[in-house]
Formats: sequence, C-alpha cells, structure tokens
Amino acid sequence: RAARALGLDHIAAHVTLTEITATSYRGPIFRTELTEVRSIGINADRLAQLERFSAALPAGADLGTVEAELDRIARRPPLYGALLNALWAGIACAAFAFLNNGGLVECGAVLVAAALGQAVRQAMLHRGINQFGVTMLAAAVASIAYLVLVLALSALAGVDGGHEAGYVSA
Repeated sequence: RAARALGLDHIAAHVTLTEITATSYRGPIFRTELTEVRSIGINADRLAQLERFSAALPAGADLGTVEAELDRIARRPPLYGALLNALWAGIACAAFAFLNNGGLVECGAVLVAAALGQAVRQAMLHRGINQFGVTMLAAAVASIAYLVLVLALSALAGVDGGHEAGYVSA
C-alpha cells in the first residue's frame, strides 16, 4: 500500500531471521536493497499501527510524511515492560507443562525458570548480542533454573525428582 501511495508499481520482499531483501519496481526501473536484521521480536502494537497507517495512506503521499510516521511508530516503546513480558512467558510455559501432564510442582518450577530465561533473553537481545547465542544461553538458564528448583524441592520437601514434562517446558 505504501509503495503504491509513493508511486511505485510493486515491491517484492524476502524476509528471513537474519536479513531482508527488497526490490522496488516503477515501470522498467528497479532497485534492490539488502539489510541485516540485528534484533528480533514481534511487537503487535507496532504491527497494528503500521496496518492502520498503511490503510489510511492516500495515493500520492509525500515521502517525508511517510518517513516521519514510520519513524514515530518505530520509536514507540513496547506496551509491556521486561518484568511483565517475562511473567507472561513463564505463565505460557507453565501452561505448556500442564498440557504435557505436569503437576503443580512442574508448573510452578517452569513458571519461575521460564520467566528467568525470558528475562535473560530479552535483556541480552536489547544489548545487541547475537540472537543465536542468546537463545542458547536463555535455554540453558531456564533449564538449569528448573533443575535447581526441582532438586531443591526434592531435598527440602521430599518432592519426587522425575519431572520430564517440566524440564521440556522450561
């Protein structure tokens, strides 16, 4: 929609986890650009704003106006802070543990471990650290945290140590 509003005939884009390639066409003229994706994540609020903006964009829109609105949308902070984001991730993983026949111990430990892993993941990604390394480290943090919690519960409260559903879910 934005391409047509700015006078382009067509845009073809190829998006991967690590790069975006886009080719813009206007008549017989085309231009291809490639950029590296340095951070990952989905911000549904920004996507909704972009959708509303592009739907309301009139034909013959001014490039400066389009750029200014895109910059405004890009600068918007996330709707939810890091703590709430980590909590929701922990709850989602705990629900997954429940679906995997996990009990109260598994679900509780997964909630804490997965929230910790998500907090580590988010903090490191916002610092621009390699996303593949961050994912491995966050998974290790969540797994180790789960193991430590279950071992502590086993030693202190005599809880059974076999918790495969929780370990996978964390």
